[in-house]
Amino acid sequence: MSPPRVLVLTADLDPTADAVLAHLLARGVPFTRLDPRALLTAGSMDGRLGADGLWRGVLRGGPREVNLQALRSVWVRRPGEIAPPDGLDPVAADWCVGQAREALWGILQALPHLRWVNPVGAARAPASRCTWQRPRRAG
Repeated sequence: MSPPRVLVLTADLDPTADAVLAHLLARGVPFTRLDPRALLTAGSMDGRLGADGLWRGVLRGGPREVNLQALRSVWVRRPGEIAPPDGLDPVAADWCVGQAREALWGILQALPHLRWVNPVGAARAPASRCTWQRPRRAG
């Protein structure tokens, strides 16, 4: 398994995040920077609940990817709104974005080992943690 990583969710153009990440790099702290905006257009998320009740999978954003089990913390800085793929009618686009948002935030919030650098407000993470914990409790 790879060393524990910090997941930084922010826009590609974020000078403040750039400065913080330069300090993490200088200290040898592994991190992965992703912008949720590209989750449906240039990225993907694979999440599955194991027999042991733990979520596993990979979050990809363009050329970057991170194993969910390798995460130790998340910093939500200035994430972009998830964008739908081109060519979808508005109803399908809204549905796709809603499903992707629920999956991303729901699975991240369901990872029991994960520490959040900052609180995630309801506007950024609409999924309920208990909703994504139910499958684990049910066995």
